Amino acid sequence: MSWLKWAIGTAFLWAIQSVSTYYFTTITLINSVAVNTFTRGIGLLCVICYIVISGLSSKVQKDIGIILSTDIFFMIVSSILMLLGNVFLYMSYAKIPHNKNASVATGLSNICIIISTMLSYLFLNGTLSLSSGFGIIVCFIALSIATTGGDISAIFSHKHTKHNGQHDKNGVGHQDDDHQDDDHHDKDHHDKDHQDNDHQGREKNKHSNWITYALYSAVFYGLGMFSTLALAKYGKNLNSISSSAMIILIEFIIGIIIYFSFKNKSISKTYAVKKYGLHNYSRDLDNLCSNKKFILNGILNGICEAGGLFGLLNSYKGVSNGGMADAITGSYAIIQAPLLYAVYNTPLQMRTMLGLLTQGVGMYFIQK
Repeated sequence: MSWLKWAIGTAFLWAIQSVSTYYFTTITLINSVAVNTFTRGIGLLCVICYIVISGLSSKVQKDIGIILSTDIFFMIVSSILMLLGNVFLYMSYAKIPHNKNASVATGLSNICIIISTMLSYLFLNGTLSLSSGFGIIVCFIALSIATTGGDISAIFSHKHTKHNGQHDKNGVGHQDDDHQDDDHHDKDHHDKDHQDNDHQGREKNKHSNWITYALYSAVFYGLGMFSTLALAKYGKNLNSISSSAMIILIEFIIGIIIYFSFKNKSISKTYAVKKYGLHNYSRDLDNLCSNKKFILNGILNGICEAGGLFGLLNSYKGVSNGGMADAITGSYAIIQAPLLYAVYNTPLQMRTMLGLLTQGVGMYFIQK
């Protein structure tokens, strides 16, 4: 089943991309919207390079012409919904307590699987067999199992407690000496305002609303996946790379419009951008584009995001109900958990391995 291969490939790419995003939003405290704009810009460059190298320029130009004349409204809506889903998930990563693995937020956002599945069944004539429906439910249960439970990372590392202590003391996540030297948050960037509230608006020693943001992400992702599925279903003659390029391009254009709009300090103050998660957006985007370390990480992030979106669109074209593909791609939360532990020593949930096994059972029933 080709759609299953595409969906599994997407899950792995998005797991890597989520770890890259964690570095931006949680380790270096860069504004979530700025991260989305930056990575989409790099992703767009990667897609353009692929189109040119593979000789698809004429085909993509023709497809974009079709999209602009017939599907531009739904393309814009889909892009905005996916953008909001991304941004709210990134904000959830940034606000999540440091004694929790960020895959917990991803697991909550994957409630979008239920939303996209039901919308596909109701409005796109999507079929849903008893076996596939059971498999989707099992996959969703697997996400819940894998992203909850106790912390077992102390079993594997005695350094974990020390790292957590550093997290609590700083309130912004562990940063070693290299991070402090290389990252853009130097002494003048860490003024009193940033000590009290970081770029995501997270207040020290206070309960954050990361759960709310993860649920917002789920709603927007669910609606975005449904609209993207509709585009894939009704635009069967369109090359998936064309649709991927357009979605990424629209997200990037929106980010650039925000950048120039709020570059003006008076406008920023008038519209209270800090309240809406845009605090330091323009400055952070400037820093992202000028730091070599950020650019390299952004290239990895952009390639994985664009590749994952391309895989998702291809999986939609070969599946009877888009929720089946979403259930598989959503498994990146399970892959994300051990990756975050391996790279950043974030707490690893006790039930992650059980979740992996349960996910395998769910995938078996979905593809039957």
